[in-house]
Amino acid sequence: MATFCFFAPSGYLADPHVLDRAEALLIGLGHDVKRDRSLLDTHYRFAGDVATRIAAFERVAADPDVDVAVAARGGYGITQLLDALDFGALAGSGKLWLGHSDFTAFSLAMLAAGGQNSLQGPMVAADLGAETPSDFTLAHFTDLLASGRDAIVVSTPQAWQGSLDGVLWGGNLSMVNHLLGTPWWPQVEGGILFLEDVCEAPFRVERLLYQLLHAGVLARQKAILLGDFSGYRLGQPDNGYDFDAMLAHLRSRITTPILTGLPFGHVPDKLTLPVGGHASLVSTAEGWRLDIRATAPAPHFEISPYTVRAADWGREQAMLRAVRYPVFVVEQNVPEEIEWDAMDAACLHALAVDTQGRPVGTARLLPDGHIGRVAVLPAWRGKGVGRRLMRWIIAMARSRGHLAVELNAQTSAAGFYAGMGFETCGPEFVEAGILHVPMRLAF
Repeated sequence: MATFCFFAPSGYLADPHVLDRAEALLIGLGHDVKRDRSLLDTHYRFAGDVATRIAAFERVAADPDVDVAVAARGGYGITQLLDALDFGALAGSGKLWLGHSDFTAFSLAMLAAGGQNSLQGPMVAADLGAETPSDFTLAHFTDLLASGRDAIVVSTPQAWQGSLDGVLWGGNLSMVNHLLGTPWWPQVEGGILFLEDVCEAPFRVERLLYQLLHAGVLARQKAILLGDFSGYRLGQPDNGYDFDAMLAHLRSRITTPILTGLPFGHVPDKLTLPVGGHASLVSTAEGWRLDIRATAPAPHFEISPYTVRAADWGREQAMLRAVRYPVFVVEQNVPEEIEWDAMDAACLHALAVDTQGRPVGTARLLPDGHIGRVAVLPAWRGKGVGRRLMRWIIAMARSRGHLAVELNAQTSAAGFYAGMGFETCGPEFVEAGILHVPMRLAF
């Protein structure tokens, strides 16, 4: 189990509920989450003033419990911190540092200082805390952090065919160019440079790449991988000069192979790419493949034997029933007319599944903030499934604006809920022939 810490080095968070959704996601995968104390600070467009954000880096680096530090969002702000951060100390902290967009400045400065423990990948606001996180992003994020390796096949034939390997580095194109000529520029020879940007017209992308070309950076690379460059609109002055036209022109001027289609950028589906890691590239007539190797997997990051996620009652009620029926109806003799109470369609359902996708536990959150139907199959009891279900559903309740949650605990399980902070809020009563006690947890 790894411990993640959310911190805000750049722009401020407009929606704090993304933190709760991101926390629920990581809890569901079996990890712990901490939040830096200045995470919700604001100072104009920033997540706190310069001193506040520098202190956030230092706190996270000094926390012995933290394995992975995740930037809340990008925007702008790390540039203000570059000359005050001790990148040698941050590189030596033993943490992995994760983000993209504005976070590119930090990743490259780390690489320039000799650190290879920065990742370009998902952040809290747009990715881990999304209403519907990308399965693609989570799968590649999990693979890389668990094993230190990943691979991607892009089924888009390229003009260049061949094979090569080198140091993987890059990030947001605007931020890459921003560091050129500064003390935080990494001197990478024979690398594989990956680039993305957003809301930049093709001619602006071309201008940025020309800067790298004229500075001699592109000639020193073995390959250039282009990710997503969407979000722009052509104007009348462009006169049809779109991305494909720009790319054709650049390929006529740049001898370094340029490949397109890398799943990375300001898009839901993105890889997690280790800055300073190693990559092998093979391009054929059918497309290309990139094999990625980080310097090491994330500390304490393991694939859990079960995970917790949201389940849709309309599509997945058979899986939910496969837990609740044997636990409540068979084992505890709850009448079916009570168990299936017509509230399920309106509830948020938590479903614990094993590595084969088979259901092992459930819980549900009613619209009014009541938690119920917490059940774990007998073979999975004593493995922390019930606790993880509760942690997940509590985080999701916070994300929906609830200030407290309540439940009617079977008296025999009241100690379990008390251990999670619930307090008794009424007298005992009997329901379905079972003694219960009302309990409440205020946030």
